[in-house]
Amino acid sequence: MMNLDEKPILFNNTALWKVNSVFLTNPLHPRKSMLNRLIEKTFSTTKKHPTANGDVSVRWSHSSRSIDPNKNKNMSQIHATSLVENGAVIGKNVEIGPFCHVGANVSIGDGCILKSHVVIDGWTTLGEKNTIYPFTSIGGEPQDLKYQNEKTLVTIGSENIIREGVTIHRGTKGGGGETNLGDHNLLMGYVHIAHDCHIGNHNILSNYTGLSGHCTLDDHINLGGQNGIAQFLHIGSYVFTGGGSLIDRNIPPYSTGFGNRFEVKGVNIVGLKRKGFSREAISEILEAHRLYFRADLKSDEALRIIEETYGDRKEIREFLDFMVKTDGTA
Repeated sequence: MMNLDEKPILFNNTALWKVNSVFLTNPLHPRKSMLNRLIEKTFSTTKKHPTANGDVSVRWSHSSRSIDPNKNKNMSQIHATSLVENGAVIGKNVEIGPFCHVGANVSIGDGCILKSHVVIDGWTTLGEKNTIYPFTSIGGEPQDLKYQNEKTLVTIGSENIIREGVTIHRGTKGGGGETNLGDHNLLMGYVHIAHDCHIGNHNILSNYTGLSGHCTLDDHINLGGQNGIAQFLHIGSYVFTGGGSLIDRNIPPYSTGFGNRFEVKGVNIVGLKRKGFSREAISEILEAHRLYFRADLKSDEALRIIEETYGDRKEIREFLDFMVKTDGTA
């Protein structure tokens, strides 16, 4: 019978007890799990490789031995149960947790963290300091029957937080060939980003929100939980949507609203104040929205009056440019 007073050792930040020359993660479990067997197999063959600053922190095992150490001298931690295919480019100070899979055409920037059970595949590029949580899949084939396995991309910027169960699919040849995510975005649990979507910076997509193909989101947008966005739509900067909204139309900048189907209800005043908009700018944005959505005017007449009255202000110019670009279909 094992002695529970024996202190465990640490392997890849996991506590292990040595029982009859076998390392177990759970000393009270009567049988070895698959993880136990893999640890037992790799423990004696683990290699170490120095990083650029002289620290020894990378563990090479059967599951990660396909990496060329001459091309990846600055990796920090790759768990023994993860697979990084030959050809993948891994930056400095990257942490790849248990049971991750990184494809051969993937590039991961400095300081990224893959918590565990993360799949990054296809021609995918990540910038620096992204944190990706378990069961996320990035770079998978698009859900488009016209896709014929051509080379298409996913490009992700820096300092994004991508929570559990998020899916981001690569682009299609007919849609421009690339799906983009900018910087400083928060994608909450189970968000879906379909092929050929383009998402800017500082956006928050709440749990279970799904973007159909070819959608564009600008900057500083907050989408409520369980939003569904139809394909080919454009959502402007500083928009705030209510939970459970089904969005089937373009949403101009600064708007707030909700519904099935989505309707603009007003201006995102709270969000604009938090972002430092002046009192004068907010007042003119309110009046522009009133003229377009509430006054008894045709769309082209409302836009003409807005431009003549407030067109010199850059915030109003962004609103007008959005309406022209989307043909006034908000």
